[in-house]
Amino acid sequence: MISSYNYGIHAENEVITHYKNRGYELVKHRYKTPHGEIDIIMKNAEVVVFIEVKARTNPKHHEFLTERQIKRCCNAALHFIGDSAEEYGEVNFRFDLAIVIGKTVAETIESAWVCDY
Repeated sequence: MISSYNYGIHAENEVITHYKNRGYELVKHRYKTPHGEIDIIMKNAEVVVFIEVKARTNPKHHEFLTERQIKRCCNAALHFIGDSAEEYGEVNFRFDLAIVIGKTVAETIESAWVCDY
């Protein structure tokens, strides 16, 4: 039986592969800040995407992000943007939610939320 930690890592790797197959490049995986962690940061020529991954073994166990989780992700993204201003200061950003059920990326929701900076 796979541990929850390893299942989460597997799910994140599936999401990375999913986005790479769509033309995105990995920027950071498990980007840690004093404000929290961003699961995955990907980019293409048009946008930098902050991705929150929710992995579940059963499709009935979907859960939405809480306001606290969204705020933490927004603050972590601000930290990334501040640290990377020279490279990413003039690009667009968005926040996606990726849902992994079992071993499959079941759904990705582009622009799942907007941060009020």
